[in-house]
Amino acid sequence: MKKYGLAVIALGSLLISFGLGYMLASFEPVNKPAVPGQNKPVIGVEQEKNIVDEDTEIIFEQEYLRCNHLVISSFPNQDKLLGKSLNELKQEYSTEKGYTLTMANNTLTIRQEIEDWCPAEKEKCRLKEYQGRLAVYKGPDPSSDTLLRVTEIKIEMLPPGIADDIKQGNYEFDNEAALNDALENLDEYIQ
Repeated sequence: MKKYGLAVIALGSLLISFGLGYMLASFEPVNKPAVPGQNKPVIGVEQEKNIVDEDTEIIFEQEYLRCNHLVISSFPNQDKLLGKSLNELKQEYSTEKGYTLTMANNTLTIRQEIEDWCPAEKEKCRLKEYQGRLAVYKGPDPSSDTLLRVTEIKIEMLPPGIADDIKQGNYEFDNEAALNDALENLDEYIQ
């Protein structure tokens, strides 16, 4: 009988333990809904990272709105972008400052809109008439250029075809060096 009493006590303890365990488990649901900020990453699953690192290709596009030219180059101070996320960079290079940033396939594209002429347009030069003499102007277009210098060549001394072309604005050059080469050919008309 003593064995029977121990068996009853053991069985009772076991039932009480299962009962308590069941009650405690019911207070904390197994499939509880996820709470934002408490999700932990699963080991072995790599999340998409929009972080600039040494392997990130950086494309810098500058769109000049006055001439509609797009200049693509390397971004200055690329090392300052390393270790930053796309969201951090978007705060630094915001749309209010004229920037648009995108990142895809480990390529960061930084596009900047600039309300100006591109550097190539600003370097353009042309020959025009100024008070009866041949003059050198520099600027993106005839209405936005500035007078650089006036030569000793009188317009009336030039052959009529050249003089007419200059008056019509047909003597435009990509830069001042190209203009100076053309100007040397006109030096024979100095009096």
